Amino acid sequence: MGLASAAYSAGLMVGRYTHRTIYYPALDQLKKLNIIPKRENELSIHIDDIKLSQYDKIICMDEEEHKPMIEANSNLSNLKIEYWDIVDEPKVSSHISLPKCYLEVEKLISNIASELM
Repeated sequence: MGLASAAYSAGLMVGRYTHRTIYYPALDQLKKLNIIPKRENELSIHIDDIKLSQYDKIICMDEEEHKPMIEANSNLSNLKIEYWDIVDEPKVSSHISLPKCYLEVEKLISNIASELM
């Protein structure tokens, strides 16, 4: 679509996963979608460790899983969070969740492009 954009992924509770890079099934699915992560070899990062004010939109995939974490984090209490209701690993295979997320991102970009015209 030619729309300049960037996205960043961070965890709400990286906990024991601070020692690993992107979860390998997710990485495999990203490659199938021809998406090459810029941070493929970086360790997981907690949402408190990034400057959220530089982003126009903050989206969580699964409201049931993520909303309690958002509400428990005072750093996120005054931010507008959008939920896409996409359940992911380990409850739903990344073979299902990542293509669904990809479609949502495409719709988001299309909507933004339409608003700018």
